[in-house]
Amino acid sequence: MADKKLVEAITSMSEDFAQWYTDVVKKAELIDYSNVKGCMVIKPAGCAIWANIQRQRDERFKATGVENVYMPMFIPESLLEKEKDHVEGFAPEVAWVTHGGLNPLPERMCVRPTSETLFCDFYKGDIHSYRDLPKVYNQWCSVVRWEKETRPFLRSREFLWQEGHTAHATAQEAQDRTEQMLNVYADFCEEVLAIPVVKGRKTEKEKFAAEKNTKFVEQVEKMTPADILPGIPELLSDAKKQNLKMVIASASKNAPKILTKLGIMDEFDGIVDPATLHRGKPDPEIYEKAQELAGLNADEVISFEDAQAGVQSIKSAGQFAVGIGNKEALKEADYIVPTTKELKLSEIESVFNKK
Repeated sequence: MADKKLVEAITSMSEDFAQWYTDVVKKAELIDYSNVKGCMVIKPAGCAIWANIQRQRDERFKATGVENVYMPMFIPESLLEKEKDHVEGFAPEVAWVTHGGLNPLPERMCVRPTSETLFCDFYKGDIHSYRDLPKVYNQWCSVVRWEKETRPFLRSREFLWQEGHTAHATAQEAQDRTEQMLNVYADFCEEVLAIPVVKGRKTEKEKFAAEKNTKFVEQVEKMTPADILPGIPELLSDAKKQNLKMVIASASKNAPKILTKLGIMDEFDGIVDPATLHRGKPDPEIYEKAQELAGLNADEVISFEDAQAGVQSIKSAGQFAVGIGNKEALKEADYIVPTTKELKLSEIESVFNKK
C-alpha cells in the first residue's frame, strides 16, 4: 500500500511535465525546499550524485592540464562595470550586498553571478610575460542569480557549478582549448550521464568575445595560397620529393578549411580529428595520434611547434621538436628557427640524424 501511495503522489508526466519533474526529485529525496525562497536544500542522495559528477569531471579536467583555484564570492561594483557588456544580461539577476554588519559599504558588492571579472583582474597580476602562459584555471563554487521563476536543479537562485577561465599567447591556442574542453564536456555527458549532446554555438546574447571569433572565421574565409607563410612551400616540396609522411596535428576544427583555402590540403597524409582528443597540451596525446596516422615510431617523427606547451607535448611524446619563434621560450626544442622562412629540411635532418 505504501508503494502505491508514493506513486500516486507523483503527478503524471502527460498531465503536467514540470510538476512531474519536481515531484520526482523531491520524492527521490534529492532535494527539499528551504525557508529561503528560490533556494533548495540538496539532500545526501543529491549531494552524492553531485560529488560523483564533480570527481569524474575534475579528473578529466586535470588530465588536460587544468588547475583548480578559488575566487572570492563578492565582486566590487566598479570591477563589474569594467565588463558591463558581458554582464549586462545578468544585471536583473544580480544580488547586491550593501552593508557590512550595521555599516553601509563604501561600494556595493555583488554576489558572483559568474567570475569572468575576477579572473581577468587576477590574471593581470599573475601573468608577467609569455613564459607564464598558458593559464588554465577552473573553479568549483556556487553562484547566485536572482531568478524570478525557479525549479530544483534546473533554475534556482543559488546553484553549484564550475567555471573554467584560461589565458593564452594566441587566439588560436584559446580557440583550440575551447574546442578541446567542449569535447571533454560532450564525452562526459554521453559516456557517464548517458545524455545525448548536440554541439553548437551559443546565441548572440550568450556569446562572450564573439566578435573576435567571428573575425577569425571571416579571416579564414578570405585566405588564399598567397597567405602561406614564407618557407613553407619549399619545406613541403622537399618533404614530398623524399616521400616523407606529413600529418597535421591541430586541435582546431578549422584546420581542413585552412589547408584547403591555402591550396595545400593534398600535401598531407592525414589530419588529427580534434573530436577524438581528451587531453590538451602539454599532454602528448595530439602528437601521438598524428604519429599513429603516419604509421611511424616516435623516434622517426619530426614535429613543428611555435608554442612552449606544444614543444613540451612533442618531447613528452618522445619525438624530435622543431621550435619556430622565440629561442628562450622554445628552449626545450631540439632545433629552433626564428621564423618559418629559416626552415630548411636538409639542416633539420642533419641535426635529427645526429641525435
